[in-house]
Amino acid sequence: LAPLREGSALAAGWSLASLSPVREGRAVLELAHEDGARAEVHMRRRGSREAAGLAQSERFDFFLMNGSRGDEETREVLGRLILGLALHVRRNELDAPEELMASFTAHRETGQRTSRA
Repeated sequence: LAPLREGSALAAGWSLASLSPVREGRAVLELAHEDGARAEVHMRRRGSREAAGLAQSERFDFFLMNGSRGDEETREVLGRLILGLALHVRRNELDAPEELMASFTAHRETGQRTSRA
């Protein structure tokens, strides 16, 4: 995500509140809005189309973890923000070290609830 880091302003009042190291095959991005709203996004290695995230880059899927079963609409501004994050990642993901890429896994049916646009 470089040059983005914790505290980076994103768009429309949102910022990157935290970014976890890769654990259990995913990195967790916590987004914060100036009005107090929060959003959790899981970044995973790109998998099958059936389990595609809200946004994709060449190598990653981005899942909004909001407790739904994928049947709730995502707020447009948040959806656009996540699409922008995917575009940002696309610019430099091919330069990522292979050992880092190997630590990510594709999304599987894990019982986690996500949202899709």
